[in-house]
Amino acid sequence: MPVDSTLITPLHLLAVLVLAAGPALVFRRSLAFAGIVALCAFIFVILLGTILDDQASSSILTLSLQLDARARVPLLTVLALLAFTLVFHLIRNQGEFFPATTCILAAVIIASAMIYTRYVVAAALLQLAHIVAAMGILGRAPTHWVGVTVIRYALMMTLGGALVVLGLLLVDQYRVSPETEFSVQVIAAVLAVGFGTLIAAAPLYFWLPDVAFRAPVMGFILIASVLHMSTTTFLVSVLATFPWLTNDTQLNSMVAVGGLATVLLGALLAYSTDDLRGLLGYSTVSASGFIIVGISSRSALAVTGVLYQTLAMAVALLLLGVLVGVIEERMGGTTFAQLAGLTTRAPILTLTFVVGSFSIVGVPGFASFPGRWLVFQAASQQGEWFLFTLLAGSGLLMLAYARALRACLQPFQLPGRISPFSRSGTIIAAFVAVICIGMGVYPSPIFSPILDVVKELSFVRAV
Repeated sequence: MPVDSTLITPLHLLAVLVLAAGPALVFRRSLAFAGIVALCAFIFVILLGTILDDQASSSILTLSLQLDARARVPLLTVLALLAFTLVFHLIRNQGEFFPATTCILAAVIIASAMIYTRYVVAAALLQLAHIVAAMGILGRAPTHWVGVTVIRYALMMTLGGALVVLGLLLVDQYRVSPETEFSVQVIAAVLAVGFGTLIAAAPLYFWLPDVAFRAPVMGFILIASVLHMSTTTFLVSVLATFPWLTNDTQLNSMVAVGGLATVLLGALLAYSTDDLRGLLGYSTVSASGFIIVGISSRSALAVTGVLYQTLAMAVALLLLGVLVGVIEERMGGTTFAQLAGLTTRAPILTLTFVVGSFSIVGVPGFASFPGRWLVFQAASQQGEWFLFTLLAGSGLLMLAYARALRACLQPFQLPGRISPFSRSGTIIAAFVAVICIGMGVYPSPIFSPILDVVKELSFVRAV
């Protein structure tokens, strides 16, 4: 019997996740039960989200909730990524609080996406989502340093989120009284620092590699993949609503230079590390630089490339996160020295690692390449040194992953083969790897809707 979509409201999406968080928290010591409850809730919410009418609305405390057509696909993508992290949690325990954390995190992100007319409230909810994600860092047996990481991460997200909220409050004040003492440049600078903190731009990037080294691998994915994509989408939405924030050419140039510095710094640190966890953390920092450069260019092609790359990075990080978790458990760690012999002992694992690495670096034919190519095109119009810097950052990042792959080819001391996955784990990794290749070879199904949305954004230029 078909479901009547008129009976489904945005409030139902929130209610399902909030109700699932309760038993997932109460029965958190039961890995299978808590994980399955949370996973079933996500699957149900994704189904509801696909049939929810665009005109359906609800209200909470005078706040109107409505799923905008442009927000539907990004939101469902975020929910799908969270569902995949839960599947991995069922295979390899990521901590007793993980299922409840993902449910609450998803509910907060959904609420933030639905309150699209109240940007200050949406920003506060996004800040709350970052703080909720801190629970995903705890893992199975938190140590002193994990606790320090949680506190540091929560403080940085509080700072970044507070600056974004403050900037949007100043935006509201400026709209009411343009003669206010706060200039557009000051407001834009506050927002730039706030969003820069949330996406780990230089010099406020240090919290992200710290999370990468000490959090359970799926806890890192919650932050570097899910929240990174949510924050980038929210930033584009804010600029589309208040395009005058991007009118200052000098400030745009300064932001772009900061983006270039972030690209190079992240790539250089990635090249210098000898640990897969550090490699993922610094790669995400470098990718943040591409986001900044692309958005600051105000080019329709570049913004399209940024949104595509953000999605591609999320999928590639999910794949590499699964692999890092398996390698850590089977090899005893994630340093390059512990990767010796991986190619011989686990060829399928190595092949999947190659796909994930190429997808993050942006090798042609893999996930990130189409998005980065558009950012390269926009950078070439801004100046040769823009393009050269981005290419240099990409080259360094490629060398960093080449070092990891070279470590896999080194001879090993202990005999025997590694069985890297259970059957279900193999299916999951293969499925995500196919998505990474598909996004690189045939990007049109994703590019087309993104480009249609970007063309309507008021702050972008036609080229």
